[in-house]
Amino acid sequence: MPNSAEDAEMRQAAEKCPVFDWFGFVSAYRRPSGSEAAIIAAISDCVAKWGLDHETDDYGNLLVRKPASAGSAQGLTTILQAHVDMVSVSDSPGFRPDVDAIHPVIKDGWLLARGTSLGADNGLGVAAMLSVLASQDISHGPIEALFTVEEETGLHGAKALPPNWLRGSRLINLDSEDDREIISGSSGGLPGIVCHDLSAAVQTLPEDQGVELIEVRLEGLAGGHSGLDIDKGRPNAIIELARILADTWPRRKTRLVSLEGGTGRNAIPVAAKAVIATPSGEGRAADTVLLSNKVAHLGADAALTVQPMARTKPILSLNPDTTISLLDTIIGHPFGVLEIAPNKRPNTSINLGRIGFDNGQLSAEILGRMVLPEGVAVLRDVIQRAWQGLGASAELSPPHPAWSPRQTSPLLDHTKDAYEALFGRSPEVATIHAGLECATILAQYPDLDAISIGPRIENAHTTRERAECASIQRFWDLLVEILSR
Repeated sequence: MPNSAEDAEMRQAAEKCPVFDWFGFVSAYRRPSGSEAAIIAAISDCVAKWGLDHETDDYGNLLVRKPASAGSAQGLTTILQAHVDMVSVSDSPGFRPDVDAIHPVIKDGWLLARGTSLGADNGLGVAAMLSVLASQDISHGPIEALFTVEEETGLHGAKALPPNWLRGSRLINLDSEDDREIISGSSGGLPGIVCHDLSAAVQTLPEDQGVELIEVRLEGLAGGHSGLDIDKGRPNAIIELARILADTWPRRKTRLVSLEGGTGRNAIPVAAKAVIATPSGEGRAADTVLLSNKVAHLGADAALTVQPMARTKPILSLNPDTTISLLDTIIGHPFGVLEIAPNKRPNTSINLGRIGFDNGQLSAEILGRMVLPEGVAVLRDVIQRAWQGLGASAELSPPHPAWSPRQTSPLLDHTKDAYEALFGRSPEVATIHAGLECATILAQYPDLDAISIGPRIENAHTTRERAECASIQRFWDLLVEILSR
């Protein structure tokens, strides 16, 4: 077994539940989307040593087949599925997601990382699958373990699965984030990007002493998953910084030099920064007001800094009118829940997840989510209208399908029975406002009976990501019970 323990609590947890040990193994590999080759190779090496059949497809997904345990050969073939990539973010400005390590530790009953996202989404699902494949004492029918790639950037691995590759009749996705729930459906997604040339509105900054450069940083917002946390009222750092810039400095005299914020469409932005050119004296005069009044409502850890910058080269900036137009576009950009379903969960939502502006070039990433098919048209219209005032438009990708619950599901009934037998209570059966690969896999394998389960994970896609240790044990116990029944 891999030695993953970094402290006594990790070692103790691994002795009770193999998922902790294998999560340490998974965490040793850097795995942002598009950089999964090393972890796939490491898993392949493990299963080869165990004598298990395995193969990768042309896109890099890995499928492992494990025969039934003794006495269980007549059981149904179960597909276990998780994605190996993660959203890699850090509190350190110099963090390199494809180089720097993740350090999982246990603190106060929670599994977390030191200064980075944890990768519990979906590393704990991967670890659970490895635990099943490595086990010699779990009773189970035939197993297919499907490790997919590039889920976080658009479900690309699942979309690329070869036809007739999977032989199982039921699918257990291990990517949900609440062990009190069994997931039977999920929302679809509508990704969009904006690439807009504003070079016609760019001017060389005057050399006179009446203009100064100021860097404004907004950091420490709560952030979160752009689906699961979109209804929690958490602020968007990109939008909040634009509002601060527009409200603080003279609108007809301020020029935007650069702007960047967010890490990707699937995370609520926690930080953003801008460089502006403004009349001399305005930046420092506003400093005290900004720090005391502008961020108090954004959370206890929100911080705003205003720093003068030296001019070492000719500076290009947007003219004041276009600066106003861009800031107003960002401030007015739809964000959050657009429509609530009767069950009080989101029907449609939008996240402005990343923005960049420099040297006249603007880029942005957006993600709309919808539960119902008619939500696609609503999101298309709302997203395009958001950028019209700037003369820009969004390039929208084909939507990811939603996963609609089946009318009858023997696997769901089986899982509910297992849950009640283990924990003495009924689970909640839910549809979540997040994209799961089940929908994409079911589009190619429509006869599969599918559910999703997972441990309790909070603040995924942020440096505050954590997983409850007790729920990891319950998640593992439930998976074993489902397979052994």
